[in-house]
Amino acid sequence: MEVAFQTHVLRLAFPSFEVKPHLCVIDKRYPVTVAETLDRFLLKRNPANPRERPEIVYRGKVADLKDSSLVCIRPVEDEVGLIMLNTAS
Repeated sequence: MEVAFQTHVLRLAFPSFEVKPHLCVIDKRYPVTVAETLDRFLLKRNPANPRERPEIVYRGKVADLKDSSLVCIRPVEDEVGLIMLNTAS
């Protein structure tokens, strides 16, 4: 629902743009390497503003992630279209 809402808002705000919704997700079909394990990622919060989004810091060699299959981008335009059809009525 959130992606459908964001797509709708973007399309209203920028009617001349072509908005194609996608999700960036973990691809569970592939085993992770040592470089991709959770202990390599750290969430850093801003103590001055704890409600602010945390920064994600990678504690390894970024080059090790170059050929990673951990994350993939999935198009969700069909799903967003279905949600928009069902909520329009």
